[in-house]
Amino acid sequence: MTHFAIRLAYPFLEQAKLLLQANSAKIEKEAYGTEVVILGSVPSVELDRLREELAELSSGQIRIEIESSESQRDAGEFGRST
Repeated sequence: MTHFAIRLAYPFLEQAKLLLQANSAKIEKEAYGTEVVILGSVPSVELDRLREELAELSSGQIRIEIESSESQRDAGEFGRST
């Protein structure tokens, strides 16, 4: 499994969740602010397809960030702009 974070605008939320479900992803946390941050995991074999489908849905606005360690599992780490 590959752990990820996705930042997206509210208008993409429901369709993004459907794509996550279709790609066997598990949503572990959702954080709501000026944008939505979804933390979850997806089977590694589905990652490239999910990445392509989310990019197509949002014309490249939604991107998946792959987590490098379990210490970053806090939604706050991904919710901050860099």
